[in-house]
Parts: sequence; C-alpha cells; structure tokens
Amino acid sequence: MPLAFYINGNEFIMGKYARDRAIGGDPNAYNNYFELIKVPSKVILFFGEQRPLKQLLYLGIERYLTHFLKEIIFSSEWSIESNRPEFPLRIWFDQDIKDNEKILIINLFSEAGYKNIYDICFEPSLIETLISRKVCNNSSNILLLTGIDNNLHLQLYLDSKDKPTF
Repeated sequence: MPLAFYINGNEFIMGKYARDRAIGGDPNAYNNYFELIKVPSKVILFFGEQRPLKQLLYLGIERYLTHFLKEIIFSSEWSIESNRPEFPLRIWFDQDIKDNEKILIINLFSEAGYKNIYDICFEPSLIETLISRKVCNNSSNILLLTGIDNNLHLQLYLDSKDKPTF
C-alpha cells in the first residue's frame, strides 16, 4: 500500500486512492510523507482538529487499528485511547526505512501514549521464523526478493547468515 493519505471532512483513506489524489493536486491528499514532514510547521485538519502533519502516519494507523479491534475483535465499548499504554505494538521495518525514519515513527507512537512498543527488523526475523518452522535450516541458502518503489531487490543469505552476501 502506498504511504499516502487523503482527509476530507469525515473521510479518511490511506493507500493508492490517496496517492492518486495527491498526484492529481488535491490539497486534501498527502504523498511522500517523509519529505512532507521535513517542514515542521506543516499542519493538517484531521476531523476538524488542526494537528502537526507528522502525526498523520500515527493517526492513520491508529484509525485502522481502532476499527479492526473495535469492530472485529472487541466490542464497540472498547477504546484504544484507554488501552494505549498496555497495547503491545510491534513495528516491523523493512530495509528501505532509514534509521531516522524508524526513530520518528517510534517516537510518534510513544508521544501518543503507547508504552509497549518494539521495533523489529524484517529480514533477520523472517529467517529466524523460517528456521524455527523448519521451512529451511541453519545451512540453507535463502534468496529474499523484495519490491521497493518498482525496483526488485535481491538479498542472498548463504548458510542462513544474519547478513546477506549481496
């Protein structure tokens, strides 16, 4: 899903539709999040309340998370606001996310009241899971293919080492 946001009144959409609206020049659509937040004074109108633009990522994720937990898992009386400190939030980062971007994302959730946050590096965790599930073993060679920005990235792990060979 593209990291893009569209907010207009009570309508909030993330993904391709939002990206297409932003590319089309819609002032209610935001694309290139990590570029936009370089201007700290930028603000958005989020359901009638002015918020710093950098909060858009946290607000968007929490909105989808709230819908899922409230409507599907728990009852309508459940509230994420009252459960933020205990809520186990695990953020999996892929190779294209820079360290300063990871720190920003973690800080956004921390500032919002989440206290049980852990960040996980995708590739080593994936290899560990493959080995523990006996999909491969410690001496397996693993070729990991990832698509980022319409580019194919190849990583070869010889003997399931923590670091890719290329």
